[in-house]
Amino acid sequence: MGVEPTAEYLTPLLGDWESIEVVGRRIGLLGINDYVGSQNIVNGAAWVNSGWSGAAAQSFAASAGNLGRTMGARSADLENVSKIVEQGGIYLERLVADQVSDLGRRILATVEYNGMSFPLGAWADLANDPVPGQLKSSIATGVDGLKRAAEARNDAIVAALAKISGALNYVPGQNVASYNAADFELPERVVSDPGVKRYGIGGTVWWQEGQGAEDRV
Repeated sequence: MGVEPTAEYLTPLLGDWESIEVVGRRIGLLGINDYVGSQNIVNGAAWVNSGWSGAAAQSFAASAGNLGRTMGARSADLENVSKIVEQGGIYLERLVADQVSDLGRRILATVEYNGMSFPLGAWADLANDPVPGQLKSSIATGVDGLKRAAEARNDAIVAALAKISGALNYVPGQNVASYNAADFELPERVVSDPGVKRYGIGGTVWWQEGQGAEDRV
């Protein structure tokens, strides 16, 4: 097609995208552990100091207080990281599924001309050949639409991966990006089952695609 949709758009999507959401949830558990730990340290130090005085007590209280605050701050940071990674993973799953479904739907879209009905993917090889203007226009419209949709979705995937990667590069003590739900708003799901599509010339079906369809008729 001059697009090579599998090579350009689908091969980079191979991966276990569901694992990103799981990683996000586990990071959230680490944040909860830090929060619980910080509260235990602060409350424990207060209890010890209630019956202990002197320089050693003051030193212990200062150290425990610093540790508790550090863990508390890290807990808040990890909560942000967790949300970005978990929701980003869900968002990526939808984008990847939509990319695959939409490419298939568009490549198999029927283009009709002069009694002939074939999928865009079959016609597209003729895009640069001397074919009638109406057919050339239909092919160009289909291919351009496929490219625009795939590239826009690909850009969204790259942007989401950048946000997730940035969050995963978190180091305690450094600022972490804040979670913004609008960054991961799920797009409408692309319908992946167009039904049985038949291709051929006139009333003769050369082949058909879709669930339950025979490869050749």
